[in-house]
Amino acid sequence: MLERMGILIDENATQMVDLYSKTIGDWVQERKQEMRTHANVPAVISMNWEETEPYLRQEIAKRDSYYLIFFVADRDGNYNTTLLRNAGNISDRDYFPRVMAGETIVSEPVFSRSTGKQIIVIAAPIRDRQNQVVGLMGASLDLIMLYDWIKAFKVSHPNSYSYIIDRDGLVLTHPDRNMIMKANLQGKEYNLSSETVERLLRDGQGSVEYSFRNVLSRAYFREIPGTGGWKIITKIPEDYLFRPMYELSRSLLLLSLAGVVIIILFSVWLSAQLSRPIINLNKIFNRGADGDLTVIAEIESADEIGQASQSFNTMMETIGRMTYYDPLTHLPNMAFLLDRIKLELGHLRDERRMAVITIDIDRFRPLCDLFGKKVTNQILKVVSSRIMDTVPEGSVISRIGEDVFAVVLLKIHAEASALKITKKCLKRINQPTILLDKTYHISASAGLAFYPQDGKDEQQLLKSANMALDRVKLTAGSTVQVFDSSMGLQLSEQHRLINDLNGSITNGELEIHYQPFIEIGSGKIIGKEALLRWRHPELGLVLPGRFINMAEDSGMIFVLGKWVLRQVCLQHKAWLDMGNEPGYVAVNVSPREFAHPDFEETVTTILEQTCLPPQFLELEITETIAMEDAESTLKVINSLKERGIRLSIDDFGTGYSSLTYLERFNADVLKIDKFFINGVPDDQKLTSIVRTIISMAHHLGLKVLAEGVETATQRTFLHRYGCDYAQGFYYARPLPAAEIEQILTGSRPLVPGEDVGEVRG
Repeated sequence: MLERMGILIDENATQMVDLYSKTIGDWVQERKQEMRTHANVPAVISMNWEETEPYLRQEIAKRDSYYLIFFVADRDGNYNTTLLRNAGNISDRDYFPRVMAGETIVSEPVFSRSTGKQIIVIAAPIRDRQNQVVGLMGASLDLIMLYDWIKAFKVSHPNSYSYIIDRDGLVLTHPDRNMIMKANLQGKEYNLSSETVERLLRDGQGSVEYSFRNVLSRAYFREIPGTGGWKIITKIPEDYLFRPMYELSRSLLLLSLAGVVIIILFSVWLSAQLSRPIINLNKIFNRGADGDLTVIAEIESADEIGQASQSFNTMMETIGRMTYYDPLTHLPNMAFLLDRIKLELGHLRDERRMAVITIDIDRFRPLCDLFGKKVTNQILKVVSSRIMDTVPEGSVISRIGEDVFAVVLLKIHAEASALKITKKCLKRINQPTILLDKTYHISASAGLAFYPQDGKDEQQLLKSANMALDRVKLTAGSTVQVFDSSMGLQLSEQHRLINDLNGSITNGELEIHYQPFIEIGSGKIIGKEALLRWRHPELGLVLPGRFINMAEDSGMIFVLGKWVLRQVCLQHKAWLDMGNEPGYVAVNVSPREFAHPDFEETVTTILEQTCLPPQFLELEITETIAMEDAESTLKVINSLKERGIRLSIDDFGTGYSSLTYLERFNADVLKIDKFFINGVPDDQKLTSIVRTIISMAHHLGLKVLAEGVETATQRTFLHRYGCDYAQGFYYARPLPAAEIEQILTGSRPLVPGEDVGEVRG
């Protein structure tokens, strides 16, 4: 009887540690997959730190505190980190040759050369388009912070806790931080017998008895899968673990005076009373170890068994939150979403439909660059709240990515109703957001898929919704796209472009065209805008609308932007040296480029290296850039203006700013978006808006340039109301440098109306 009870107690503790091991092993596998994902991003594959660093900086800003740094090493082991460039060489690290051989690893514990902290490294190989390993993508994990993650793995006793050792017995995590990477099971700190140490290091699982700091305990251990021999050890004091057995023994001893028969009968009854809770707890532990995170121990006694039940419930609640919920928004995560869709599909009747919506915040990475993690985390909370306020009661709402949410609409009878709900949700998200007395203008895009036509299981439904979302993000954005079966081919083409874009500079496939700025009154060329073109070897001339958004998302925009600026400055300096009067040249600046901390230095360095006088360079920023984080923007703009660089506000009228507010930015030119120009002079409302913009801009001392001028009627209208400059196909399409040079030298006249009807770009 006592022997059976001892076996049950031991089995319960063993199952508990098995569950701990599985949970940590799954977490390690997720971290490995995360490194593999980063290693496949174009910005990392490029092995160009100018491109890679901004991407990794923004990625680590989103991660949990156990990450210290991200880093990338080349074939020779030379590496850069998110804290330090040219940080040194790691070719002597044991893990380096393994990763370069194609393995994704969890390293042995080391002291970081960048931070001096106790770390382990998770690293994956970086492969080029020929599948050759060209480098290493890694992350350092703080061992001290890692313990905060596993401190819930214990029973409710002050001397119970869990810790992790490596295959040699070195302590990796421990509640006593002085033990981390200093204590070893084979050392004097533990004073264990050689037999006990051998079992702990040799066996994959089991338990041993030992005394540590005058507390006699039993240590249950289990190897953690995917870690190369790590083990988790859970220490449980003997008096806690086996107190139910001691109480049974004392009860039986007292009853011995009442006679053998009574002892036998009562002992059977007492054994059943005492062992039943242990048997029940054993069954519960088994269910938990098998992955059932909904299991609850309902033993409410005040003894150690009741305390063990409470500890088990607390642990399962912690694991459940980690497994199924997002810690920032407290919304369910991807795992929960897939389980719920699967469950609902099983109950859905034939006449009912289900809709899956995926929602992505537009330009979220530039927002991270501009405002940092603190603000964007608040924005994510606001967006999640607005989604919850908008969708019907009973809908399933999840956060499934950095800035991606999903909504499952149940019992939908018509597609139109789901589309209406989605549009309403986007409209609510798009409302101005006020945080700490500052107003932020955010928008979102959505993909929509329906059961059963777009997918008959949870994976396919979510994939279809994501494909629709990808499609809308690659086009206009800020709207909703319903899935259709042709999207797979279209997205495959887009992903191919992303990969090809990486080699476009090296392969000499990029070129710059120039579109003149014309003084409307005199017809004189006063400047030109530089426009990027990609001459793809198979697809021909690819316009920016097909690849700029991809470059923004991947981080390739930093490399493209520097290349364009350098080439433009070199070309313009050459025209000046020829004795021409080329006017100034305008270069577009993306939000992510402008938000980069090195942007100002990059511009001034390129001007110095190319010897172009700064007054011949104009930087075009959008109205949105000007309004987001206005104080920081103003600081950068003022510094650039002090150096003599010109500034124009592009696409005016498409954002939220006012002309009076833009006066603070000391811009040289205000560019009216072509949307407004297309409507003049026939559309009375647009005509009135254009006249007002011109009048107010002049009142503030700004020159005005109209974009997209395509007809003589538009030119006449603009001239009548005092617009200073014009740009558009009425005057000239974007031209290669050689053709612009012909116009500058007078060998080719510029004839208004000649290019009307050409392909736009």
